[in-house]
Amino acid sequence: RNALRGRFNWYYRVIPDRVRRLRLPDDIPSGVAFRVKPFLPSLPRTAVPLPSIDSQPFLIESLFRVHRASSRGFDDHEPGPVAFISNGAGTGVLGFVEPLPKEKVFRYCGIVISAMSGATVQAPPFIARGSGGSGLVVLEPLKPMTTSQLLCVASYYNCAIRWRFNWYRQITKDQIQRLIVWLPTTNGKPDADLATAISGAVPYWSYVDAYLNPAPQA
Repeated sequence: RNALRGRFNWYYRVIPDRVRRLRLPDDIPSGVAFRVKPFLPSLPRTAVPLPSIDSQPFLIESLFRVHRASSRGFDDHEPGPVAFISNGAGTGVLGFVEPLPKEKVFRYCGIVISAMSGATVQAPPFIARGSGGSGLVVLEPLKPMTTSQLLCVASYYNCAIRWRFNWYRQITKDQIQRLIVWLPTTNGKPDADLATAISGAVPYWSYVDAYLNPAPQA
């Protein structure tokens, strides 16, 4: 069983014809190895200077007001001007809808956290899916935060915390409030300029910044 199961996967499915041609014991030796290193190009080893960055841990509840999303499913809405945030890859924006009565519309730049797809920074206005047992959590900054600072929090979550949650272990408001994130600081306080410098080093930052902070129309 253990010797043959490696032949099949999601793409190479088990079918009767393939199973009939298998042999016991397996005629393919186990532990097959290929020498790849001789064929790889040699790369120069250049030391990259790393900036010295002070950072401090912060409880999420000390930085954000945590909201449990409460909107109904995407198909329950008519097309409209408000972004609908759901579980999924990419930006998390499933489409644009007309909010239903009593649905909370988030009118600030905040962070939306999903157990399946991690944390994303969302520009206002937006609503977030909250039904079906796999709802989202929205982080509202207690004090004004720059887009770069929000991205630092979202990036830290995706790299260091996201693994804790999945389809079986959904996110709750209490769990999120007790989590700790690390932010760049100066004199023990979050430093917006340092966060901007870190974000600005990303090659495609100008496109992200233009999307999250659109220029006012004349």
